[in-house]
Amino acid sequence: LGEGRMNTQFVLSKVGGTAFKRYWNPSGSNEYLVGLTIKDIAIIFQHQATANPTNYKQIGLDLRYITRSNYSDIYIGNYPIGLSADLGMANPTSQPNARQGYGIVLASTSSSDPAYSGGEVNILENIYMSGVKKGILIDAIEFFNSEYSSASYMNKIINCEVSIAEKGLSQESKYGASNYIENLIVQSIRNATGSTEELYAIYI
Repeated sequence: LGEGRMNTQFVLSKVGGTAFKRYWNPSGSNEYLVGLTIKDIAIIFQHQATANPTNYKQIGLDLRYITRSNYSDIYIGNYPIGLSADLGMANPTSQPNARQGYGIVLASTSSSDPAYSGGEVNILENIYMSGVKKGILIDAIEFFNSEYSSASYMNKIINCEVSIAEKGLSQESKYGASNYIENLIVQSIRNATGSTEELYAIYI
């Protein structure tokens, strides 16, 4: 629990990686992680000055395999905000160069997978992203074990916004039933520098 997304900030180093994720063993059993709360923080990305598909990638919240947890009042993106902006951290050079990194990733694995440990029924509320490649990803193919299916179901996404991105929100598995989306704002969807990827605001 932070003291407000303007005041409690995590500025990532200039390397690829993830701000928050759980330990998870893909080839063995895992404990369930249930009842986690993350709120009132900001995660500030630092990507290369010029966007390129070969650049390293940063992830804000990797929430795969976490169940029945709450995330609220969070900022994620390449644009500094509040304290980081006040301290003089520079904005990206342009919007096309700001579209790098992944905001939030949700996924599970099949219950037949020995590594299964949940990954469903989470709440995302009052989350704002500015300057990401992909905003909220549910069951995105690049983030789950391709030998099994992912079904991150019954998540609630309420009063969230993704701005300056290539992709706003996606739910990419046919098994991810009953996800609930309310008051989602997605805007300024364009390609990043050097990218020809398909664009979408919402993909289900």
